[in-house]
Amino acid sequence: MGSVIDRLAASDTGFVVVGGADPNPATEKTYPVWSDTSDCAVEYDVLIDYSHPSALPSLLRLAERSAKPSVICTTGLSEDQLSQLRTFSQSHAVFQSANMSLGINLLLDLVQKAAATLGPEYNIEVVETHHNQKLDAPSGTALMIAQAAKEARDGREDTTDGPASHFVFDRHTRRAVRDDREIGIHSIRGGNVEREHEVLFAGPDEVV
Repeated sequence: MGSVIDRLAASDTGFVVVGGADPNPATEKTYPVWSDTSDCAVEYDVLIDYSHPSALPSLLRLAERSAKPSVICTTGLSEDQLSQLRTFSQSHAVFQSANMSLGINLLLDLVQKAAATLGPEYNIEVVETHHNQKLDAPSGTALMIAQAAKEARDGREDTTDGPASHFVFDRHTRRAVRDDREIGIHSIRGGNVEREHEVLFAGPDEVV
C-alpha cells in the first residue's frame, strides 16, 4: 500500500510525498527515507501508516512532536495498541481503520443491519481468504466485520444479565454444540488469491 500511495501521489499534482520510513531504507527515492519514523526531519501535513504494529510507538512519537493528523491503516494491532490509539486520539487527530475500501465499509453497515434485524436465531460466521504470503490471520478486515456484527447484536438485546456475543477462532479443541452467542471467524490462506470476505447468517430454514 505504501507503493500504491507513492504511485498515486506522483500522478496527482495535489499531493507530494515528503518523506518515508522503512526499516531497510535501501530503495532509491526522490524524498528522504528513515529507518525509524520518529527520525523524520521534514515538515508534513498528514502521516499515513501502512506498515506493521511494531512501528506504532515511533509513529506516535512523531505525531506527538509534529501535532499533525495521522491516518493509521496498519492491520494486526493488539487490543492494547488500539486502546493506546484511542487514548492518543483524545488529544491528537487520528483516523484509524483496518480497511479503507468503500465497499468494505458499506459491508460493515449492511452486516450491522442484518445482525440487529435477524437476531440470535441466525448464527454468524465470517470467512476470509487471502494469498499465502499474508502474515496475519484472521485479517484485520475480518475482525472489523465480526466486531460490527457483535456490536449490532449485543446492542439489539439487553446483555446485562446474560452473556455477550464472543468470537470463536478454533473449534477443533472442544466437543460441544455451537451456542447462539458465538461469532465464528475462519481464515483460508493459499495461492495468490487477492482477498475475499464472506459473512454467513445461518438461521432456521434460511441462509443469507
